[in-house]
Amino acid sequence: MRNRVENSLEESIGFNLRNLRLAAKIPMETLGAGIGVTYQQIQKYERGKNRISLSTAVRIAEFLKCSIDELVENVSREDLIPFNAQSRHHVIKTAHLIEGLEPRLRTSVTKLIEAVSNTSDLIPPGFLPVHGPIAD
Repeated sequence: MRNRVENSLEESIGFNLRNLRLAAKIPMETLGAGIGVTYQQIQKYERGKNRISLSTAVRIAEFLKCSIDELVENVSREDLIPFNAQSRHHVIKTAHLIEGLEPRLRTSVTKLIEAVSNTSDLIPPGFLPVHGPIAD
């Protein structure tokens, strides 16, 4: 399942696609046939339910006589970057929750969090333990 940010990105591009298609007065069926997909697929693109590949975006732009830039117009930075201030808040909150753990366990959990989220730069310096060998 895709996260909310990915959906927002797809919805923004789909919104632009719909507006471009309607401005050109082209039915979904015609666009779909012109780029080699069904009208149902066009409908899913426009609703942000399916991701548009780059090759499909190129075919759409060529068919609608527009640029790829027009398809991604007004897509915000937040749509493109899933890690935002709210995510930072959750990282800090998680760091505070593990603060009370036994040092060896805290080090292990910290390494796991950093490995899966690549967020070590968001945790306040000195807040988490320095990584050293973990004794068995």
